[in-house]
Amino acid sequence: LRYDARPEASLRRFLLGALGASLVGLALAPACSLEPLAGAGGGGAGGDGPYRPTAAIDIRRDEHGVVHVNGKSDGDVFYGAGYMQANDRLLQMELQKRRAAGRLAEILGQDSFDDDRIVRTIGIPKLGHDNAEAMKAMHPEAYALADAWVAGVNARIAEVTSGAAPMPTGFAELGFQPEPWTVDDTFAI
Repeated sequence: LRYDARPEASLRRFLLGALGASLVGLALAPACSLEPLAGAGGGGAGGDGPYRPTAAIDIRRDEHGVVHVNGKSDGDVFYGAGYMQANDRLLQMELQKRRAAGRLAEILGQDSFDDDRIVRTIGIPKLGHDNAEAMKAMHPEAYALADAWVAGVNARIAEVTSGAAPMPTGFAELGFQPEPWTVDDTFAI
């Protein structure tokens, strides 16, 4: 075996370790239920703020680790799916979001600057915003589901940034916290 001292190799080993720790977390969290917030129902695309579940959302993980989300409405199911994706993959999601925004150098350092510059020159964040706006105008029902998914992601982010849930492996090691998600982020990725 040869030790590779290149920074990207160290990052690769770190991220593989974080993935392994996430898989351990999958086995330790077989089921949960998300309860609706006070004043539940609505919000979101065209509503009065972020999507809020209309009823309790039942989330189960089967013996193979596959997540099953059941809810009263499609929006509730998308909310639960966003919550669980953030639960299982928040570091990966945050890195992808920052890559699409041209902001990786903020956390990974100078070696990512050229990639960030290319992303910003191409205008990926603006393309994400424009695509989200087009979806909202042409298919508001589909946009509402994307908004519900984003609200679920943000619910999980709020839990970990407030300390109500442990911060996933990788954030402390890289020295940053996850930031709230937007529908634009989803379309930029």
